Amino acid sequence: MDNKPLIIAGSGRSGTTWVLDVLAEANNLRTVFEPLNPDGVKGTQNFANQYVAEETENQDLKYFMQRVFNGEINCIWTNTRCLPSKMRPSISKMGTWEYNYTLLAQYKKFYIRYAKFSKKKAFRLITKFIRANLMLDWLAANFDPQMVFMVRHPGAVVSSKITASQAKGGAVWDFYGTNEQRILSQYKNDEKLGKDFLDKYQGIFSEKLSAVAGHTLIWCIENVLPIYNLQKKNKYVFFYEDIINNPEKEFGLMVKILGLERTPDSSLVARPSQQASQEMMSGSMKDKKLQRWMKNFNKEGLAEINTILSFFNVTVYNAFEPEPISRTQDVI
Repeated sequence: MDNKPLIIAGSGRSGTTWVLDVLAEANNLRTVFEPLNPDGVKGTQNFANQYVAEETENQDLKYFMQRVFNGEINCIWTNTRCLPSKMRPSISKMGTWEYNYTLLAQYKKFYIRYAKFSKKKAFRLITKFIRANLMLDWLAANFDPQMVFMVRHPGAVVSSKITASQAKGGAVWDFYGTNEQRILSQYKNDEKLGKDFLDKYQGIFSEKLSAVAGHTLIWCIENVLPIYNLQKKNKYVFFYEDIINNPEKEFGLMVKILGLERTPDSSLVARPSQQASQEMMSGSMKDKKLQRWMKNFNKEGLAEINTILSFFNVTVYNAFEPEPISRTQDVI
């Protein structure tokens, strides 16, 4: 590798796609989109959402990440953000107009995204991860990347995840179920993660968790330790709310940290990402009302979020304030 890897990292629904695309467009970078998605990249099930401590020897993961950063992971998902499973025709369903229309829309989306994101002449890569928060120290030790780590208010993330789940058919929250929240049992049963971080919080896993509490718990596991570790090493942590409120400053700092040349102009920053909510698509994001997500919870829901945050000693947010109450996570 002639250059250090460029990484955008954070939990899902935290604005990472927006930041990725803005920086890539401004600096003619080729994007590698979420290479740890098991549904998009074969063989990543054992890597996604894993806790990998800094001193860990993991040759399989190291070899995979070398391929990622060398641009050798070329597949439909990482290049176009379309899942192959949604593009495979089902012979039994092709007799219906509705299915054919949906399939055609998937192919149209694929071609549009292929044209947009597959930059053959862009020699430098920038990779976005939403399943690597708990291996950032390991990535730093093994690849010395230039990295932007993003955090967004847990209430906003929870609201966005629940809304997205409902849009896909409203998967029922189930601690041991088949939906994405099974990740909690993975975290619970990880002995190394327990020893280094979670053992003191194991009591929460015995509780009957609602969707709101469960998603908040996931946010705490995936964000509290990385924030603490990065700040302990004097690494900058980007808060989504700060980027919205002062994009010129925050994007300028990202460009400096990543060693890029061009700071995105205001028109590019204002462009909604491919993952953006309908509110952002409509342009209502411009009013910067970061408290918009709060209307999706009653007082009991906000209190539920805050109980989990307090349990995990979160010092950067509380549920009743839409913006960070501190920029430092000083305990774990």
